[in-house]
Amino acid sequence: GFQEARSGLSGVMRSLSGLTEQLSLQSLALVLALGLSIFAPGKTRFALVIFMAGFFAGRYRPIRTASDVLPSDVQSRRTLEGVVVGIEDGGCMLKVRHRPWWVRWMDPAPSGFGKLDSGTIAVRVAAEDLPEAVLFPKPLAATQKEAVAYVEESVLRRHVRLRLLGRDSAGQHLVASVRYGWWPFRKSLAEGLLARGLAVVG
Repeated sequence: GFQEARSGLSGVMRSLSGLTEQLSLQSLALVLALGLSIFAPGKTRFALVIFMAGFFAGRYRPIRTASDVLPSDVQSRRTLEGVVVGIEDGGCMLKVRHRPWWVRWMDPAPSGFGKLDSGTIAVRVAAEDLPEAVLFPKPLAATQKEAVAYVEESVLRRHVRLRLLGRDSAGQHLVASVRYGWWPFRKSLAEGLLARGLAVVG
């Protein structure tokens, strides 16, 4: 009896192994989340269902660089959340690490998250909802230094929301409006730079 049960269990495991080879990672994650949601308490179950729907729709894929952003993301003006880890071009270019809500929920304060490496999104700051209104630094070095200081104080190592508006002419960098702070008091980084005379619209 024991040997028969063991043999039957081995057959089931082989079948499952074959099944996992046929299923995509996305499908496996969906099945796993569905199984967990059955036994999870109310609030957790609701979060898992939301996660399943978003993951299956491709909304929760990791975005490490600008090349991971799809044309459909730009067309729909998708919102991304992340942490600013670098500032370039007189405060008009940001390096952002993608940290959506489910990542922050699982790992609120990771060690080394502020290190600048290849896993960052290059974003050129633009005015709200105007992809053609891209910001550029003023030519004066003193003004650029002031602009960088303002951007550092406002968003460096802080959580921001990016609204994708397009790509630059070279296609290497994203163009996005950048907002920071807590709702409903979020501020526009572009508006702050322009109001202080620290940048110009190109």
